[in-house]
Amino acid sequence: MSDVFRVVRRMAPEGRASTGVRREDTALIAAQYAIGGRLADAAQALAELDFLLGVASRLDDLSASGRSVLDNALQTAQAGLPQP
Repeated sequence: MSDVFRVVRRMAPEGRASTGVRREDTALIAAQYAIGGRLADAAQALAELDFLLGVASRLDDLSASGRSVLDNALQTAQAGLPQP
């Protein structure tokens, strides 16, 4: 989760305002759901985070290295949830 915050803080102000803050919020929500045992909700929040990463990439708000870091963090988080 800390990777999300590190990458967002390196974004330009426009990108941070358009998708960065929401990505931070969504990462926190996913973690809260997972800690609380609400695994389906956590998975849904991670899917939203993945969507936001795609939007930021298409808008060129996210560097290639930032995208790579966040893709890896997202895969790790998703792997930590039980599969249906």
